[in-house]
Amino acid sequence: MKYSFALAIAFLVWAQVLLVSQADAQVVNSDASITGISRAFNPAISVNGLFLYLDTNLEERPAVAEELEPGIHLQELELVFTSNVDVYLKADATIAFSEEEASVENLYLTTLQLPFYLQAKIGKINVPFGLQNPLHTHTWPFVEPPMINEAIFGFEGWKDTGIALSWLAPFPWYFNLTGAGFEAGEETPFNSGHQGDLDGLVYLDNLFPMGESATLRVGGSYAWGPASLEGDSILKPGNYDSQVWGADLQIKWRPAELMRSRALVLQSEYLEHKYFSSDKSISDPISGYYVLGMAQVSRFFWLQARYDSLRRPDYQLNRQDESRYRDRWSAAVAFVPTEFQAYKVEYSEVNLGDQIERLMLAQINFTIGSHPAHAY
Repeated sequence: MKYSFALAIAFLVWAQVLLVSQADAQVVNSDASITGISRAFNPAISVNGLFLYLDTNLEERPAVAEELEPGIHLQELELVFTSNVDVYLKADATIAFSEEEASVENLYLTTLQLPFYLQAKIGKINVPFGLQNPLHTHTWPFVEPPMINEAIFGFEGWKDTGIALSWLAPFPWYFNLTGAGFEAGEETPFNSGHQGDLDGLVYLDNLFPMGESATLRVGGSYAWGPASLEGDSILKPGNYDSQVWGADLQIKWRPAELMRSRALVLQSEYLEHKYFSSDKSISDPISGYYVLGMAQVSRFFWLQARYDSLRRPDYQLNRQDESRYRDRWSAAVAFVPTEFQAYKVEYSEVNLGDQIERLMLAQINFTIGSHPAHAY
């Protein structure tokens, strides 16, 4: 894996050198000239903010759901910079702020002119695994992520530093194949204790037209890498191989004659994570899925529903009375006057095994600046 990662970077550098050398005459007269002042390469700057209110029937939230606390909070603030470095590279940077800390959420380069229908990203990115994980918090369909995604990748998802190479095939339908290598970070399923270890990823994304108003998206993801388990795990402490695989399906419908007032999204993902020991025996896997539906019923209002199911292995149980199985029903109403602001009210019932948690959530989502608008 280490050599594959080095070869990928070498290929990226070689391709960039080849492109620059071939197009040198064009660059002199382009907006990329370092001797002139070009507005085209000024960074677009934006701010996205999330305010959240949460109420629960439990006096103390369980450990599996402690990311969001009762009361009203600044959930997150994102400062986003994006710009073309030159005609060959685009740069993106996202700095996230909460009430407690600030962190670099994303910082990566994207190639613009690689040959053979290829595109590369290098840096810290939202890892392209399935449908939910690549999304930023303010674009999530629901306030909380699906339970299986949170159990495997954490509340904010899998973000990691590495390189991803995508191939957009010249097929009659949209076909995108991505291969990637990332550092084995501590907050991922590949928390290797050995410096320099890497994890790999393959993601396949297909998009098929279904008439004039609908599309079908089908995808699959597989990630693998080393992992280290500590002494408080029921599994024997030591070094393991870790793997996560997933499958996703999405149907979108938006009629041309009612483009601004009617839409329907049906979406589902299944994920599974397990460990392999040195003798190739397999741990009891953590697995689960979600199914959601989103219907735009007028120009400004959306109705949403989601069901989550999660099955946890023994080593993730903290108490004897906890159940291996956990599920959640959620319903939401969203008021979206423009693509730059949204108001969402959400209700959830979570089966924790020994008790039921009932949640009421309200979220305000706004964007200012030149951040590209997100389609809801």
